[in-house]
Amino acid sequence: SDTLVNLSNLESLPVLTLSQAIEAYLTSQSRLLSPASIKMYRQSTGFLLKTFDGDQLIEDLDKYQLIKWRDSLFTARRFQGHPYIKNQDGRLSVHTIRRIIADCKAFFAWLVTVGLLESSPLAGVQKPKAPENAPKAISVEDFEKLLAVAGQYRGNKYNFAVAYQTRNTAIVLTLASTACRVGGLCSMRVPLLELTDTGAQIDVQEKGRGGGTTRTVYMSDTAALAILEWLDQRPACAHDYIFTGIEGKSAGIAMSPQAVRQMLNRLANRAGIEGKFNPHAFRHAAAREWLRNGADLQTVSQLLGHSDIRVTAKFYARWTQTELRDRHEMVDYTKSK
Repeated sequence: SDTLVNLSNLESLPVLTLSQAIEAYLTSQSRLLSPASIKMYRQSTGFLLKTFDGDQLIEDLDKYQLIKWRDSLFTARRFQGHPYIKNQDGRLSVHTIRRIIADCKAFFAWLVTVGLLESSPLAGVQKPKAPENAPKAISVEDFEKLLAVAGQYRGNKYNFAVAYQTRNTAIVLTLASTACRVGGLCSMRVPLLELTDTGAQIDVQEKGRGGGTTRTVYMSDTAALAILEWLDQRPACAHDYIFTGIEGKSAGIAMSPQAVRQMLNRLANRAGIEGKFNPHAFRHAAAREWLRNGADLQTVSQLLGHSDIRVTAKFYARWTQTELRDRHEMVDYTKSK
């Protein structure tokens, strides 16, 4: 393709087109970031290509043009230009717009670093202020509903009922107890499961620089027992991944993150849950419950696998106004005895 650039020849290329520059940038990051992160950067820089001609020279882009581009994101339709998903009603969320701008700023900063631009035209272009949203956690009540339905689910064929019930219960409990990312859940392997006196621990592979990072997560004895019960039902397979499909073509095939999300969708529909229930909602719920039960922010940050405690504070230590009022009442030393 004429948009591909040999990175070793960058010094001999005084000017790149926007398409060439984006491909060079994504190639340069392929060994530093996970495939999921690369896909996200491609989607974000794709919004530049939707506005500007891919053959436009990068040095011709100026701050005024990019301010107009930033403003156009507020009227862009969801999945606009996506190769597989049709445009949907509704606009991009502010959080999505902030991420797109941040990703594109990283792209232009790289162009400056490698000497292809003298300065970034996006430098100084501000992101919209992040809205103060309610916490994104699954509620304890909805978790209990989901767990109850998981233990009753029979699938399409009753002879697989026990397998579905034990697997789905194990997944719900493991997400809730470990607060691992869905990719980490899907990476769990039988030999890495270590039982302890009070529960278990297991190494998981999650997103991060270098294509992924390995960390240890901990779980309750309830979650550990649920996994052991599932392993008694797991179909025969040639690998050692813990969570697999159960019947048909997926029998014994390691579950993907999408398969886990679909399973949670089915359970949530049966339980009549209207609040948050995606895999990441379990991370938010765990962080909130750990903090609510007295864990300090540094401990919670390490349990979540965050490299920066500020991420934990910004996105997970979030409380509604009612919760803040109740927590203030608990610690206020001026109240009447």
